[in-house]
Amino acid sequence: MRRIISAALLLCLGTAPVLLSTPAFADTTGGTICGNTWQDVNGDGIHQANEPAIPNVGLSIGSGPFINTSSDNAGNYCFTNVAPGTYQVQANDLAFFSGGLDWTLPGHDSHVDWTDGTSAPITVTSTTDIQHFDVGYVKSTADLRAGQITISRDGRQVHTTRFHVGDTFQIFGAMKVTGNMPSSVFGPHAVFGQVASRLVPGSVEFIGATVRVDAPFTSSDITLAANLGIFDTNPNNDVVTKQISAS
Repeated sequence: MRRIISAALLLCLGTAPVLLSTPAFADTTGGTICGNTWQDVNGDGIHQANEPAIPNVGLSIGSGPFINTSSDNAGNYCFTNVAPGTYQVQANDLAFFSGGLDWTLPGHDSHVDWTDGTSAPITVTSTTDIQHFDVGYVKSTADLRAGQITISRDGRQVHTTRFHVGDTFQIFGAMKVTGNMPSSVFGPHAVFGQVASRLVPGSVEFIGATVRVDAPFTSSDITLAANLGIFDTNPNNDVVTKQISAS
């Protein structure tokens, strides 16, 4: 399950596993992929001995039929008798089920990507025996920060906030991903920006719209708003506004 994070720019006038080849699943001895699911307490992506196991984590490989398994009370899991082929391991997102835990930093002891919980492709033969294919989870401190609102005309930024009937201009808002978790930028409103995958911390995504002034108005607000819901660790940085007028 993936968190939905919205970023809306308003002008107010007034995780499926992937199978890269198609092996036939048969009642023959195949390969093995085993590992452990654990909580990465310090978020460094390294599985330390004192960090606790996470039981009952669902994992799968294949794309039809799926091979499903879950970790035991010690966090251990195994896919056994896997037919030869190329697979990716998919580990469930625990954000809604385990107190806001989500995939930890990859590249060390955790073998799935922290944006979608999917591993790199694994080639399996009848003699493959992969051990310690671990999956780490970290307590989320996700945050999406509303940044600067800019206005441009003809491809150039302008600093005026006064316009005239018939003017056309572009509004842009910057959303920055902070905290320790990748996040998606998605807007459900009439004016929105969306990216297909989650952005890693430090990334900036822009959303915007083209506006034409059809009637005069004395004061209106452009509002850039982020909404992380229950995952927002700093709601105080969610909203920025810019006031404009037209004659």
